Amino acid sequence: MNEKQFAIEVKYTIERQSEISESAKQLQIVNQETYLLAGNMLMSIKKLATYFVSLYAEPKKKAADAHKTICAKEKELLVPLQQAELQVKSKISAYLDAEEKRRIAEEEVRRKESEKMMALSLEAQASGDSEMAQEAAATAAIQASTVTYQRPTAPGISSRKIWRYRVTNIEEVPRMYLIVNDSALSALTRSLKDSCIVTIPGIEFYYETSIAGRLQSKSQLEIVPEIEIVETVKSKGIYHE
Repeated sequence: MNEKQFAIEVKYTIERQSEISESAKQLQIVNQETYLLAGNMLMSIKKLATYFVSLYAEPKKKAADAHKTICAKEKELLVPLQQAELQVKSKISAYLDAEEKRRIAEEEVRRKESEKMMALSLEAQASGDSEMAQEAAATAAIQASTVTYQRPTAPGISSRKIWRYRVTNIEEVPRMYLIVNDSALSALTRSLKDSCIVTIPGIEFYYETSIAGRLQSKSQLEIVPEIEIVETVKSKGIYHE
């Protein structure tokens, strides 16, 4: 199909789409006859939708093939760089973690030294040696305020702590942090269907009616003017302008 034919087909199907969309808005199902009419309309919708899909199948395949080829080439070029980036980031992260541990260790040493000097200052004050008490207190203050660590920096590089969690004992996790097993309940619900013989505290089983329209044969794929349905709806007195 050339571009001109394709454009004609698209225009035609869009016109049919508008017709059937308007018919669907105005349809009212009040008896068996109009129920059958609704079924026919549903089949027409399915046929038109199927035709739309088939109409765009070839262009989509060409576009998908082109996209696949481009993505494969892009991946071929990017993968080595992405792997290199992960390696560098991993090493940077390991270095910063080691530096953070060193900082914490140094601060702990200074804290202990400060506490030691403060204790010495209190002892000297208690024994009446005010000069020793002042010197020890001054040393303690210096130890507490001294900053020897400088965070590593590099142009264009930034870091932040991302806090995560791991479960160490599921039995101790508060209920508010647990979630319902949706997959298991959905599977159970599908297996029960109308029987509903299982009772689970805090769980209610219910159903929703879903309507399916299925084309019975390939011959039904042939597009039938939806204007016929519109005229039928009008003749039954259930179409409102």
